[in-house]
Amino acid sequence: MSLIQPLLSSNIDVIGDVHGEIGALCSLLEQLGYDGNGNHPENRKIIFVGDLVDRGPDSLAVFYLVKNLVEQGNAQTILGNHELNLLIPADRSIPLVPKKKHGNHWFHELPEDMIRTSTSSTQFQRLATAKDRDSIRSFLSTLPVALENDDIRIVHACWDSSAVSQLKECQSAALEAFQQYEDVINKKTFSSELEGTLATQNQNPIKLLTSGKEELLAEGENEYFTGGKWRQTKRSQWWKDYNEKQFVVFGHYWRTLSPREDLHGHPIPEDMLQHGDKKNLPPLFDEKDPYLLLGAIQNCMCIDYSIGRRFWERYNRFPLGSTGTSLAALRFHQKNDKQELSLLFENGLEKYLTKK
Repeated sequence: MSLIQPLLSSNIDVIGDVHGEIGALCSLLEQLGYDGNGNHPENRKIIFVGDLVDRGPDSLAVFYLVKNLVEQGNAQTILGNHELNLLIPADRSIPLVPKKKHGNHWFHELPEDMIRTSTSSTQFQRLATAKDRDSIRSFLSTLPVALENDDIRIVHACWDSSAVSQLKECQSAALEAFQQYEDVINKKTFSSELEGTLATQNQNPIKLLTSGKEELLAEGENEYFTGGKWRQTKRSQWWKDYNEKQFVVFGHYWRTLSPREDLHGHPIPEDMLQHGDKKNLPPLFDEKDPYLLLGAIQNCMCIDYSIGRRFWERYNRFPLGSTGTSLAALRFHQKNDKQELSLLFENGLEKYLTKK
């Protein structure tokens, strides 16, 4: 199979990371004008940027809905890092058992305390059965890590032309390719040809496209604590150096809309907007303008609006969306031989995007 596949239409709605939020997805699809099988009166098609699952209440419902839309020929989807994590075994001697990670215990048929510092944060998540796990792994094993045509490119975290070129030559499925690259990297690391976390992140093209590029902290930047460890690297704003003609749509990086109020009409305190040590991550975007086009020539767009954080809103009994979370679709419109872009959100808000 090819890991870089053709994007079959440019008349598309590209949906950001869903993270098991089936209600938001159904609302957005209705706003976009699709029926239950993904048919659209204007023959539009749906594209998902990955991270369909984990953290939300019903990853299974999202999975089966997206699978049906793809099988009907009305959608395409790619692997995000959360899907890849369900394929990668924690131990290669037990190939069907992935590592337990934050938000994915549903796949292991286990309840999960979503707030690690709390003993009372188990939230509802529909749990997978053995039959579900087989179906999920079988479907995910058929998916590419990027889509492209002459005008548009879709990737979960990072478009890197060198990595894409490598993967175009690869005929393995994503898991097999990932493991082959990891084996090569581990041998080089062992022989001191490569060192540090940048090697394992940036040298594996599967990981690079699904989890993004890393770079060393700049002089004067302090190390920070997140994910249970101190970090000397940070996520790269790779789009600042992207100047190719195709428009790139991606997710992964958690933009946010303007926060609103709690159930009592009070502004939510700044230190309550974000969960745990995510607050420590170096900022990637100017959140004063959450609709800003990105890139050296403003032809990149991140459409992940942090819906994966809704477990935090539920834990605090905040209204859903009140910390700036939403599910969005980037719409490509052809009007008078000119391409226009808009963001449509689950609540019906639509913003047309223009270069500045």
